[in-house]
Amino acid sequence: MEVTENQLNTWRHELHLKGELVFVVRVAPNARKTKLKEQLADESLKVTLAAPPEKGKANKELLRLFSNIFKVPRSMIEVVYGHASRVKKIKIYYEA
Repeated sequence: MEVTENQLNTWRHELHLKGELVFVVRVAPNARKTKLKEQLADESLKVTLAAPPEKGKANKELLRLFSNIFKVPRSMIEVVYGHASRVKKIKIYYEA
Protein backbone atom coordinates (compact mmCIF):
# COMPACT_ATOMS: atom_id res chain seq x y z
CA MET A 1 0.00 0.00 0.00
CA GLU A 2 1.44 3.35 -1.06
CA VAL A 3 2.17 5.76 1.77
CA THR A 4 -0.06 8.80 1.37
CA GLU A 5 0.50 12.33 2.66
CA ASN A 6 -2.42 11.71 5.00
CA GLN A 7 -0.63 8.68 6.49
CA LEU A 8 2.58 10.71 6.89
CA ASN A 9 0.64 13.44 8.69
CA THR A 10 -0.89 10.83 11.01
CA TRP A 11 2.59 9.49 11.84
CA ARG A 12 3.95 13.02 12.39
CA HIS A 13 1.07 13.77 14.76
CA GLU A 14 1.66 10.49 16.60
CA LEU A 15 5.37 11.33 16.92
CA HIS A 16 4.52 14.72 18.46
CA LEU A 17 2.07 13.13 20.91
CA LYS A 18 4.12 10.09 21.97
CA GLY A 19 7.62 11.55 21.64
CA GLU A 20 8.86 8.56 19.65
CA LEU A 21 7.94 6.23 16.80
CA VAL A 22 9.39 2.85 15.83
CA PHE A 23 9.35 1.39 12.33
CA VAL A 24 10.63 -1.79 10.74
CA VAL A 25 12.12 -0.78 7.41
CA ARG A 26 13.03 -2.97 4.43
CA VAL A 27 15.65 -1.18 2.35
CA ALA A 28 16.73 -1.63 -1.24
CA PRO A 29 20.12 0.08 -1.68
CA ASN A 30 21.69 1.15 -5.00
CA ALA A 31 18.33 2.41 -6.30
CA ARG A 32 17.97 5.29 -8.74
CA LYS A 33 16.16 7.39 -6.16
CA THR A 34 15.83 7.54 -2.40
CA LYS A 35 12.15 7.20 -1.59
CA LEU A 36 9.65 5.85 0.91
CA LYS A 37 7.84 3.48 -1.45
CA GLU A 38 5.08 1.75 0.50
CA GLN A 39 3.81 0.19 3.67
CA LEU A 40 3.78 -3.58 3.34
CA ALA A 41 1.11 -5.97 4.63
CA ASP A 42 3.19 -6.67 7.77
CA GLU A 43 3.23 -2.87 8.41
CA SER A 44 6.95 -2.56 7.65
CA LEU A 45 8.03 0.21 5.30
CA LYS A 46 9.71 -0.39 1.96
CA VAL A 47 12.39 2.20 1.17
CA THR A 48 14.67 2.56 -1.84
CA LEU A 49 18.05 4.20 -1.24
CA ALA A 50 20.30 5.78 -3.85
CA ALA A 51 23.34 5.03 -1.68
CA PRO A 52 25.37 1.80 -1.78
CA PRO A 53 25.35 -0.57 1.22
CA GLU A 54 28.96 0.12 2.15
CA LYS A 55 30.68 2.02 4.96
CA GLY A 56 27.33 3.10 6.42
CA LYS A 57 26.35 5.13 3.35
CA ALA A 58 22.92 3.49 3.01
CA ASN A 59 22.20 3.96 6.73
CA LYS A 60 23.12 7.66 6.48
CA GLU A 61 20.84 8.03 3.49
CA LEU A 62 18.01 6.31 5.40
CA LEU A 63 18.45 8.71 8.33
CA ARG A 64 18.48 11.67 5.93
CA LEU A 65 15.21 10.49 4.34
CA PHE A 66 13.40 10.06 7.66
CA SER A 67 14.83 13.35 8.93
CA ASN A 68 13.25 15.12 5.94
CA ILE A 69 9.94 13.26 6.24
CA PHE A 70 9.49 13.84 9.99
CA LYS A 71 11.21 17.25 10.18
CA VAL A 72 13.60 16.20 12.94
CA PRO A 73 17.41 16.33 13.09
CA ARG A 74 19.25 13.16 12.08
CA SER A 75 20.56 12.93 15.63
CA MET A 76 16.97 12.18 16.73
CA ILE A 77 16.79 9.04 14.57
CA GLU A 78 18.43 5.78 15.60
CA VAL A 79 18.97 2.49 13.81
CA VAL A 80 18.07 0.12 16.65
CA TYR A 81 19.09 -3.04 14.80
CA GLY A 82 19.98 -4.15 11.31
CA HIS A 83 22.97 -1.89 10.72
CA ALA A 84 24.36 -4.37 8.18
CA SER A 85 21.02 -5.81 7.05
CA ARG A 86 18.31 -4.86 4.60
CA VAL A 87 15.75 -5.19 7.39
CA LYS A 88 16.21 -2.50 10.02
CA LYS A 89 14.36 -1.22 13.04
CA ILE A 90 14.51 2.55 13.41
CA LYS A 91 13.36 4.76 16.25
CA ILE A 92 12.51 8.43 15.77
CA TYR A 93 12.50 10.74 18.77
CA TYR A 94 10.78 14.10 19.15
CA GLU A 95 11.25 16.78 21.77
CA ALA A 96 8.97 19.80 21.82
